[in-house]
Amino acid sequence: MFNNWGSNTWQFGAATWLLLKYAGVTEDPTVVADMDSAYQYVCTCIYDVNGIKGMLGLSAESSSEFSSCSEAAADEATAGETRSDEKKAERE
Repeated sequence: MFNNWGSNTWQFGAATWLLLKYAGVTEDPTVVADMDSAYQYVCTCIYDVNGIKGMLGLSAESSSEFSSCSEAAADEATAGETRSDEKKAERE
């Protein structure tokens, strides 16, 4: 039952977003800002899982390796972190 509820909720949310996008409401900066701020409170699954992994003693390196669905995605995430670190170093 939970799986069906989760799937239906996701589909309802996606349909609502597409309806708002079709109506042009998603281009309003206020709506975008509100959605960005609400996201961190609505979708906490990543934070919850990372907290559980920390409680179980998983290292940060192992956690980052197991956070991707494929090796290519893990490589891209690592490359993105490297680019981010380089930009920070340039600013300093």
